[in-house]
Amino acid sequence: MMKLQRKISQGIPIGNDISYLLAEIVLSQVDRALKVPSDRAYRWFDDYEVSCDTREEAEDIQARLRAELGRFRLRAISCAALRAGSAVQHSVP
Repeated sequence: MMKLQRKISQGIPIGNDISYLLAEIVLSQVDRALKVPSDRAYRWFDDYEVSCDTREEAEDIQARLRAELGRFRLRAISCAALRAGSAVQHSVP
């Protein structure tokens, strides 16, 4: 998706139907690589939310998510505060 039509992109294109399909293809690979139980995490289009028991668990998942996104030259643009019993939330542009 980088350099598509000679333009540089830093995120997932959201727009027409093919953009949603491409985003789903890429982010489904990220989902599988994270290996977080489905009852602890979900993704809505390009927003992730993960429920964690400890701050350390949240920091680990956050680092793994950033690394997996980086494989596709993507990055998380925001993250909810990390605290025990809360969720890790990321948006992918």
